[in-house]
Amino acid sequence: MSSVTKKSRRTVPPPSRKAPLRAKRAKPAPGKRPPAKPARRAATGTPLGHVVVADLMTSDPATVVVTASAGAALARLHQLDVRHLPVVDEEGALVGMLSDRDFSPLPHDGTSSRSPGPSVPVSDLMSSDVVSVEEETSARDLIETLLDLKVGALPVTDSEGALVGIVSYIDVLRGLQGAFD
Repeated sequence: MSSVTKKSRRTVPPPSRKAPLRAKRAKPAPGKRPPAKPARRAATGTPLGHVVVADLMTSDPATVVVTASAGAALARLHQLDVRHLPVVDEEGALVGMLSDRDFSPLPHDGTSSRSPGPSVPVSDLMSSDVVSVEEETSARDLIETLLDLKVGALPVTDSEGALVGIVSYIDVLRGLQGAFD
C-alpha cells in the first residue's frame, strides 16, 4: 500500500505516473448526488485494473461546518440521503469526518450510551484523525485503506490537501458493477 503520512490528517498519495486531464462533471441539483461513472476496464479485461479514485468519487461533496449542531448535521445527512459528510472549518479546510454511526454509539452490552442532543456541536461527534486519499490513488490502494481502517468512506484531497471529493464503498461497488456490464 502507498505510504501514509500523519499530521492531523493522513493522505494516501497517488502513484507517481502523470494523470491525464479530465473534464469536470456537471454539478448535480442541490441535494442530489451525481450519478456514478462506470469503471474503466484495463486492456486485459480486468475490472478496475487501472481505475483511480477520480474515476469513482463524488466531486464537490456536501460538507458540514465543524461548528454546526448535531441536529443540523443529521438533517443534512437525511436530506442528502448519504451516510458520511466531510467536516470543514470556517475556511473550508478538512478537519474531520462525520458518519451516521457517530449519532448512535453503542457500548459492548448493547445499551445506548448516549444520544446526542440537537445542540451538541459536530466537533463533539466527528472523527478528527482523518485519513484521506488523492484523486490519482489506485482503486486497489483505496480498497485496502477502506478495509484496513474499517471505514465506509474517505475524503478525497488534491496535492495541497484541499477537499475535492468523497469516495465510499458504494462508489467502489458501483464501479465494479459497471465492469460487469
